[in-house]
Amino acid sequence: MSTAPQHKRTRSSTIKLGLVLLLIAVPFVLVYLDGRYRGNTYSGYVPEGASIVASVQDFPTFWSDTQKHRLGELAQTHLSRELFDLQSSIRLETGVRPTPERMALYLGNTVFAAQSEGSWGFSTRPGLLLRVLHYVYSAFNTPQDDIYQYGSYAYTLKGDHLLLSEDIDWVKQARSATLTSHPASETNTLDIRTASGLELHLSAFHQGVIHGQWPLAKPVPESNGALPAIPFQGNSLITAATNNWPLALQLLDQGMAEFPQSFQEAWGAPEHLQPLREALQLDHYLMDAPPGVWALSAMDMQSPKPVPQFTWLFEKQDSMAHPFGPMLESFPAIPALWNGQSGHRIPLLGEAFTMCLTENERAWIATTHARHVTSSQSYRHLGTSSSVALRLQVHWNHMAPYLSALQPKPTAHDTQQVDWSSWQQFLAALGYTEIQCTLEEGHITFQGTLPVYVDPVVPPF
Repeated sequence: MSTAPQHKRTRSSTIKLGLVLLLIAVPFVLVYLDGRYRGNTYSGYVPEGASIVASVQDFPTFWSDTQKHRLGELAQTHLSRELFDLQSSIRLETGVRPTPERMALYLGNTVFAAQSEGSWGFSTRPGLLLRVLHYVYSAFNTPQDDIYQYGSYAYTLKGDHLLLSEDIDWVKQARSATLTSHPASETNTLDIRTASGLELHLSAFHQGVIHGQWPLAKPVPESNGALPAIPFQGNSLITAATNNWPLALQLLDQGMAEFPQSFQEAWGAPEHLQPLREALQLDHYLMDAPPGVWALSAMDMQSPKPVPQFTWLFEKQDSMAHPFGPMLESFPAIPALWNGQSGHRIPLLGEAFTMCLTENERAWIATTHARHVTSSQSYRHLGTSSSVALRLQVHWNHMAPYLSALQPKPTAHDTQQVDWSSWQQFLAALGYTEIQCTLEEGHITFQGTLPVYVDPVVPPF
């Protein structure tokens, strides 16, 4: 008779032990399921033929690393209002404040973003929490073609992946596409690929290293001669040195083709520069030119519309003449004198764009505005042999003073004028990005770093 209470106590102890083990096991099961859904593959679904695909294997970590980089620190300092507005809009749309930790919790680690037919969308591998929320949401909402609407976003789940976009057609196209996979890398990089084959990889963790490759649309000859040194060109916006002008021109053509159509429409087609494009047939003048330097020296903001000002410097060679010399046979030229050195002026668009041709003992000089001749005449150093075919410098801080004048034209949908002062301060705090390009068989490889920081630039106008 005394065994019944003992059995009850034993059964009670067993139940308690089972509950304890269950409570211990549940977190492990949830972690296992969460990890299984997230997966460890670097893959996503994007529309076939997307013009741009950007992806990160571990986006939350990349985000955190970027915030620690000097570039991220400057963005948080000068663009705090813009970043706050962006975070607020995301929070209003999704109900979640965007942080690296919350990003990992809800959407997982791997993120693919793609532009197709002017629309952007995302593919992620969410964890268990978002899937549970989806099942609850789907119980009270009816999908259209198995695609749900959440605020202004359309989304669906395909296997382990979440497809999300404001454009429902983007979601449909991504759902119909095959899985895009990239090999996992040891360094956590932002990988950008375009339809033309351009690959750009940027690592915030490794001090902002940029590297990549780009197939050439057509063959170019081997590089010839020493790579010139880039001179100090005052407040030049962009400078480039090359010992292979056909390669530089090919990259220029491919770069123009890469410009998104939406960007061209927003900034407006520069019809007023059409006469310059017809006059400056660079393929005609530069295909056989010796090693040299090119610079976007400034922008003329005094004209009714902005006019670029260019400078070219070429290594003098006994067997050749000035590369732009044939222009003297095609356009009326005016004899000119700069610091005792003779030359010619060829007006193409009034004073704002007048080709000035002259030389010194080491270099041929061509500029599109007389004020750049004097500084170019002091150029002497032509560099040494190098496997690098092109060295490019983009001077972000020199662009800052022009930003407000070059802002995109307002559209019918704009409700207020954009204040670009914070972006000007951000660019003014940057220095320059340098990228070196090496010619390989059928493509170029390039490498560089994020901006080197210098003091702000005094406005040139």
